[in-house]
Amino acid sequence: LKAAINQAVREEKLQNNPGNGIKISRKQPETNYLTLDELKILKDTPCNHPSIKNAFLFSCFTGLRYSDIVSLVWQDIEEGAIVKRQQKTQTFVKVKLADTALEILDKQKEIMKDYPGDIIFDLLVNHLTNEYLKMWIAIAGIKKKITFHCARHTFATMCISHGIDI
Repeated sequence: LKAAINQAVREEKLQNNPGNGIKISRKQPETNYLTLDELKILKDTPCNHPSIKNAFLFSCFTGLRYSDIVSLVWQDIEEGAIVKRQQKTQTFVKVKLADTALEILDKQKEIMKDYPGDIIFDLLVNHLTNEYLKMWIAIAGIKKKITFHCARHTFATMCISHGIDI
């Protein structure tokens, strides 16, 4: 917005930028992630929506966004890796899948065997997925505020702690 208003001033469409001199302080947002022990607890905790459980855990081991998980199809899996154009950035990624991620895919294949089409995870819209996620996290006894996006933070944190370039 600031850049657009400055451009309008340069093009003399506005006399001045009404936002000049206004400072907006930003609080550093809290970044929540799960530890490996918490992931193990979640893996062993039942969830009312198994596809949400599998999709979230899969995201924790791949770093994929919700938008990429929900659009993931079996053709995106090639030789033990995901090869996919990301929804948000439109860039291609190739993510080698860890054994845990491959195990999750095997479970999901069984869940989706009667589902028409090639979609891997049958998910609800993001905010409803987060509601199921919140209930599952509470049942597991984890006291953190976790959303689907926290799976990306979990993946990044695990990579960094294991010396893997994210």
